[in-house]
Amino acid sequence: MQHHHQLSGTTHTVELDQLAELNNGLAERDPSEAIAASVLGLQGAVLTSGGRLPADALLARLSFEGPPEYPYIHGHFRSRPGDEHLLTVDLHTGALRRLSHLLHLQQTWGAGSDIATARSLV
Repeated sequence: MQHHHQLSGTTHTVELDQLAELNNGLAERDPSEAIAASVLGLQGAVLTSGGRLPADALLARLSFEGPPEYPYIHGHFRSRPGDEHLLTVDLHTGALRRLSHLLHLQQTWGAGSDIATARSLV
C-alpha cells in the first residue's frame, strides 16, 4: 500500500535535503559514469512491480513516499540508457551510503556507523 503525503512548501528535513543532494549529483554526473545497480549492491533486488532488478540497470533518480521525517526511498533505474520505462526498487541504508560515497557527498544514513561501509568501499 502506497502512502502519498502532501508536503508544505516549508517542510524541511535532513533526509529530504540529502535526497535532493543525491538527485542533483545524479543529474550532474556525466552519462558515461552512470551508476549500475550492481555497484550499489542492488542486483536482483525485488522490483516494486514484481521481478528482479538487472545488475546492469542504471540509476536515473530517487524519490520518496511516506512521512518526510522517515521517508521510504525508492531508486528508479533504466534497463538501458534512454529507456523511458523505469524499474523501481526500495533503497536501504547500505545502498544510500554507497551512493553518497560515489557522489562524493558527506551524508549520514541510518542509525549505525558509517565506518564499516567506508571500509568496504576502499
